[in-house]
Amino acid sequence: MVSYFTMPNVQKLFSDCWAKGINTLQSRGDRFQMRAYLEHQLNGGQLKWIAQTASEMADIGANIGEIARYKPIAIYHTAPTRTMPGMPARSRPSATS
Repeated sequence: MVSYFTMPNVQKLFSDCWAKGINTLQSRGDRFQMRAYLEHQLNGGQLKWIAQTASEMADIGANIGEIARYKPIAIYHTAPTRTMPGMPARSRPSATS
């Protein structure tokens, strides 16, 4: 899959989606996806973007800020996997409970 999803193939996918009436992309807000969306916009693409935060980023707040620069129509964050500033740590049930 990695060798297939090159930037040219992703850009073709975006164009094919638009041509078939799909007007919104939903993907992670990782560096590859941000770059792909930027190139789509720079080439006149009109897809809208709904971005999910990228859990591998050390600072989710910074990731949200970086995603926001690309003006998605929405940004969402899935359940935290680690403690974020101001957020209590998630408790997980133990094997005995």
